[in-house]
Amino acid sequence: MIVLAYVYLGLLAGLACFGFYRYQVIWLYYRVRSLRVAPPPDPAVWPRVTIQIPVYNERHVAERSIQSACDVDYPRDRLQIQIIDDSTDETTELIAQAVQRARAAGADIAHVQR
Repeated sequence: MIVLAYVYLGLLAGLACFGFYRYQVIWLYYRVRSLRVAPPPDPAVWPRVTIQIPVYNERHVAERSIQSACDVDYPRDRLQIQIIDDSTDETTELIAQAVQRARAAGADIAHVQR
């Protein structure tokens, strides 16, 4: 019976330590939440960025991937998107249509079929 009491007290002490740790984390959060660093200013000249999307027979996600790449918050004149297509099914036609729509919307996008 005494062994069960020691096991119970040991578990209780472990839970108490865990609870103390949680309160300490919450206290630290409230203490430093006002010390957030301001985001850096926008650069004078944005670097050119290329997003490459490799695709192989992924007709269910290809259009959404292209749309997501086009929706990136970055200056349009500094962003290039490349779709690298190795597909052997009807995915190529779906990609071609999505690329045409993106070009019509003003995106610098290229469809490279290997």
